[in-house]
Amino acid sequence: MAHLLRKGIVSAVAILSPSAIALAIAMDIYVPAVPKLVQIFNTDELHLELTLVLFMVFSGLAQLIIGPLSDQFGRIRVLLISIALFTFGSFLCALADNITMLILFRILQAIGSCGMMVTVNAIVRDVFSGVKSAKVYSYINGIIAFSPLLAPAVGSFIDLHFGWRWIFVFAGALGILNFILALTMDETLSKRNRQPFSWGIFGRYAQVLGNRQFVLYALSATFGLSYLFTFFAISSFILMQLLHVPEAKFGLYFAFMGASFFVGSLISGQVVGKLGVYRTVMMGNAIALLGGIIMVTWFELYGLSVAGFVIPMLPIGIGGTICMGSGASGAMEPFSAFPGAASATMGCMEFLLSAIIGAIAAGTEVTSPLPLGVGAVIFSMGLLIAFPLCNRNNT
Repeated sequence: MAHLLRKGIVSAVAILSPSAIALAIAMDIYVPAVPKLVQIFNTDELHLELTLVLFMVFSGLAQLIIGPLSDQFGRIRVLLISIALFTFGSFLCALADNITMLILFRILQAIGSCGMMVTVNAIVRDVFSGVKSAKVYSYINGIIAFSPLLAPAVGSFIDLHFGWRWIFVFAGALGILNFILALTMDETLSKRNRQPFSWGIFGRYAQVLGNRQFVLYALSATFGLSYLFTFFAISSFILMQLLHVPEAKFGLYFAFMGASFFVGSLISGQVVGKLGVYRTVMMGNAIALLGGIIMVTWFELYGLSVAGFVIPMLPIGIGGTICMGSGASGAMEPFSAFPGAASATMGCMEFLLSAIIGAIAAGTEVTSPLPLGVGAVIFSMGLLIAFPLCNRNNT
């Protein structure tokens, strides 16, 4: 099927998107069932949050290993192994009888879905270049953006009508579909272009982290992702437990946040060519700051409410998504010689720090949206101050 990948953009997007979206679906579709699992597994909120936080942590760390392995052994072999891990992890999650088992199997699911995402990105680089490559990435990312719009509603429907275990069965079925698609694909990385895995790659990761421009822009992308992940981590508890929103309607409110991801992606793609990366990042942080101020002020004046939580999330989500896209572009710019290492470093940094921030926000009993709102204010304001001081040259 490699010839279909090379045949055109539409074919490539259709073939690769199911693997690229697996990680986002595994995160989003599970969120509606989180509160009830506290009672089902006779555990507490902190342990349930670990099924989300550790998913992000291992998705980040795995990127540092899986990318170089695909450079040595080829894309399809690594993709098949990643899909197998994701599929088995999903089905094992469905069979989990206690919270410890669920946490461990979610880690397996995370490593597999991360491998799928990383390998798909590498396949696109193998097959396309220039404008075509940018278009394929854009279309795939646009499809991924639909996950928070649709996946929670699908998860709620499955949970209400069939039970929470079938959410993971659904994810496992997606893995089987991906495995079948991958079996029909030919290798896209020729043997002459393969590079042996070397632990020296970690020295290159350190070199990337030593670049000030990378750190500044990567932090902007990281904080943008952290707003979205913190919403993932606390939304089900705030909306369903504290505000008593029926699970059947949870997906609708979650989709409102998902719309911010989609809108932010569109805005970022449209304005970055006109404003440049620097000004686009500044704009994204300013929008997120505004949303954070609205969320904190609304809560302090009127207390906890659905509108006071969901509506301010729209500017926070839009601003955060703009920061993610333009921040990634600015972080990658100095590393044309080894973009793979820079990409893996940034992906690990985004996922790992976002998980830590989300864990801190949800680490105690969730009683308000203040961890999200205050975080948006502090991080956005900090970057709005840091960028003019540290980045004199607009990129």
